[in-house]
Amino acid sequence: MHPEHPEALRFHVEGRDGEPGTVHEIPWQLGPVGEVGRNGIQAEEVLSQVKEYLTAVNHGEYENQHTTDAIDSIDIALASLHFRTAERAAAGVEGTSTP
Repeated sequence: MHPEHPEALRFHVEGRDGEPGTVHEIPWQLGPVGEVGRNGIQAEEVLSQVKEYLTAVNHGEYENQHTTDAIDSIDIALASLHFRTAERAAAGVEGTSTP
């Protein structure tokens, strides 16, 4: 794992009207799955969930171009990560800590 990589993404959601907020955590995958097994969430999964949510709310009176652009940008990010995985698999290093 990269030394600057946090074990979890922690974020605070503000409460309404001065109410206390909540802290949420996304536990990231620590180390390559092929070496350490599955132990957390990968970026592709988070991006896919955000895309699913935005797609679900971007219809009818709530549909707008900014949200559509965000969905398109997530698609580009997911495609780039997919190509990276394919290249690493072709090189025989996917699932390892080999750069």
